[in-house]
Amino acid sequence: MRVWSMILLLVIGLTLFPGFRAKTGAGDQLVVTALGIDIQDGAVRAVVSTIDVAVEGGEEVPENTVRTGTGASLSAALADIEQQSGRTSYLLHNKTLVLSLAAAQGEPLGVLLERLTVDSELRPGVKIALCRGDVEEALNTSIGVPYLRFARQPDGWLPIVEGGAALFKNGVYAGELSDDAARGAALVDGLQSPLIYVTAAGTQRVSASRTRIAAGTEGYTLSLTLTAKVEEGGADGLDEAARQDVAAAVTESAATGVDIWGLHTLTQKQDAAFARTVDADFGGWLQRTAFTIEIKINYISGRE
Repeated sequence: MRVWSMILLLVIGLTLFPGFRAKTGAGDQLVVTALGIDIQDGAVRAVVSTIDVAVEGGEEVPENTVRTGTGASLSAALADIEQQSGRTSYLLHNKTLVLSLAAAQGEPLGVLLERLTVDSELRPGVKIALCRGDVEEALNTSIGVPYLRFARQPDGWLPIVEGGAALFKNGVYAGELSDDAARGAALVDGLQSPLIYVTAAGTQRVSASRTRIAAGTEGYTLSLTLTAKVEEGGADGLDEAARQDVAAAVTESAATGVDIWGLHTLTQKQDAAFARTVDADFGGWLQRTAFTIEIKINYISGRE
């Protein structure tokens, strides 16, 4: 069972364009497409991205609007938003729940989610994202990333860029992976979305990844088969770049004691007698044992 939480793809919706527009409500309800939650001094701060309708040149154009509210619970924070807008909130269209990193670190993830959603009708199967920065800033963007952070540029602009992954052990926040390690973990896990690698030879796009893991008393062998396409330049360097990323994922996850690929279960299935000898300190075994990483690349011909 995977116990790491990588923020699966965050799809917020339509871009929020600046300017003066006449807005009408989507009926009497606020149709929530993304919900952000932060906890500040014990109070819940809710941030919702909702669908409004802007009237431009006599035509109605759907537009996302971000609203915030605060309360003792999530339902109270949503009620605050409803009071400000004069409309009720509708959560069953919500696709994404964005938690602040501080909220996720405060208590076990399962306990936090149950406490927050016990009296709220969230959509089943909603995707969860963690945000290092402010959740309101995150919901005011239109790009999707596994883990959000803000990179300040010389001109002061703060774009959101992909960065790392959160690790949970038994539901408790245990640390995070670096950007390189997060890419490596994604490769081993089969990729939720394509990865772009820029090597000295050129730019290559990895669209798919298949992994076979073999366990033994001497360690583990991770055999990856990547499907890639040369976007620009040559095809050299991808195998080594991918190997380094996977090695970073192995090293960093093992350092936290988090078994992100279910290696404990795999060891038990392949050699139950040996598994019993490392059960008591499996996290330590992961740090001490050897990992062999094999990379094979199948290139797609042609260029898009």
